[in-house]
Amino acid sequence: MQVLIISILLITLGHSYAQSIGTCRTVPVTPDFDSSRYLGKWYEIERLPFIFEKDLQCVTATYTVLNETAFRVENYGFNTVKQKDSNVIGYAFTPNSAEPNKLKVVLPVVVGGITIMENTGDYIVVSTDYDKYALVYSCSQIIPGLIKFEISWILSRTKTLDSQTVQQLKDLGKSLKIDVSKYELIDQSCN
Repeated sequence: MQVLIISILLITLGHSYAQSIGTCRTVPVTPDFDSSRYLGKWYEIERLPFIFEKDLQCVTATYTVLNETAFRVENYGFNTVKQKDSNVIGYAFTPNSAEPNKLKVVLPVVVGGITIMENTGDYIVVSTDYDKYALVYSCSQIIPGLIKFEISWILSRTKTLDSQTVQQLKDLGKSLKIDVSKYELIDQSCN
């Protein structure tokens, strides 16, 4: 029942919020991905529009060790419409050690200050050098083979990322058939 309600909700949100026709992209495994080097703070530089980040700027994600099999995820952003901070705390884990760059992230869905459910989604690190940049992809099939809910982020360890690196990451995304023309630039000029 929960899946049906979420599917209906996502379908009604419209194309501008990461819903599209087709199937999720296949992202190669990075067998030497080191999640311990990925920990720390990341700034969103660009992203595909995503309903849960609507009106958010100065978005960051901070990953810290939770235990030997998982790490804590804290997502922060400033809501420019409500003029207030927005944050959510969850956790991530690697379900298959043979695919270390393909993580699952569990975040609460909060409505009116009440957690109505936990949402588990893919978090695939497509490419990273750990010190400067990362390209991340997430996708869920809403209706198998027909409608998908697709998200992608270009992340940086600093509030800016040089245009050459951004273009290289977009080219990589394009090679995976991610529609990088829909990326939106994220303002990181907040305090």
